[in-house]
Amino acid sequence: MPLNRLTLHGQLIGMFIEFVLLSMALAERINLERDQRIAAQQLALETSRSLADEREQHLQAKQQALLIQQRANEELETRVVARTKALEDVRHGLELANAELLRLSSTDPLTHLANRRQFDQLLEDEVRRGRRNGTPLTVLLGDIDHFKRVNDSYGHPFGDECLRRVAAVLQQHCQRAGDLAARYGGEEFVITLPATGGPQAVLLAERMRQDVERLELDCDGERVSLTISFGVATLDPQAAASPLELLSAADRALYEAKRSGRNCVVEAADLGSDGATVFA
Repeated sequence: MPLNRLTLHGQLIGMFIEFVLLSMALAERINLERDQRIAAQQLALETSRSLADEREQHLQAKQQALLIQQRANEELETRVVARTKALEDVRHGLELANAELLRLSSTDPLTHLANRRQFDQLLEDEVRRGRRNGTPLTVLLGDIDHFKRVNDSYGHPFGDECLRRVAAVLQQHCQRAGDLAARYGGEEFVITLPATGGPQAVLLAERMRQDVERLELDCDGERVSLTISFGVATLDPQAAASPLELLSAADRALYEAKRSGRNCVVEAADLGSDGATVFA
């Protein structure tokens, strides 16, 4: 080959051209990789944003579910409270109804005193309690004098008013715990006096007799007077007598009061004798 500048510097020129081409290729390669890296970063950013959006949506859905559950729980709690209150009201109503039924079953509807059924139950309990505590138990049996005459002369409505007034007098004198005044039947009344001896009971019966005698009763402008007779019997805690025998003794004393002229108090001597003491 001829020796000239071209042939002399051809290898250098080729190397230069190759260097330029390699540089251009390298720059292209770098730019391509940079573009790919940027694209990957954008993709990662978009993916991250998408995940963040999904997480936000998930959190919102979860919060919404929690809110719905909370509202459901509040509504359920409100219903439970309302139902509980309704059941409590029903239970309270039943208790009141049962108490009223018990009261009606043990109360005389005319005089509002205890009835015979309640008295019989209480008498047995008081006899046992007196024997257990070593205290006497006294029973007063009272009967309005000539009550049939009152009914026949003034009518049964006025007779009912007389029974109510006499019952109120007896109830006023039974203020201690355990004292019980009851309508025994018709115009008869019975009173139990726990832990009360005969002398005390006779004094109480006498005060009742006087208060009944002082009653001011009026029937169509006519003044009507009432009197009452009492039989008193006391059961000693050491005595073996039954409640029925105690009542029988009070009944015998009441019969003696009627036979002695009425409007008086008679105390039975003891449960084993027909003897009696009259307190007019």
